[in-house]
Amino acid sequence: MTASIPSDIAELTTPRVGSPSSLELLRGPFLQLLGMLMNSGLMGSLIVQVYYYYCTFPNDRGIAKATVYAVLCLEFFRTACRKNPKMLT
Repeated sequence: MTASIPSDIAELTTPRVGSPSSLELLRGPFLQLLGMLMNSGLMGSLIVQVYYYYCTFPNDRGIAKATVYAVLCLEFFRTACRKNPKMLT
């Protein structure tokens, strides 16, 4: 005589095809956090580069300076929107 496993226990122990594991559920938020940290680090690097440009090349043409500052402003706005998606709505 073989004992049968109740259906509710068997359902819990058998893996479902297409269902995410606990590791996969943690991977999404972890990768988002890692991406945000890397983005913040690169933003800091860009600020240092713009400051270095400002100090090193004070006699550059206006179009070059405007391009550098426009890139900084656009990147700052993009970073702010990524950290707070409610800014876009």
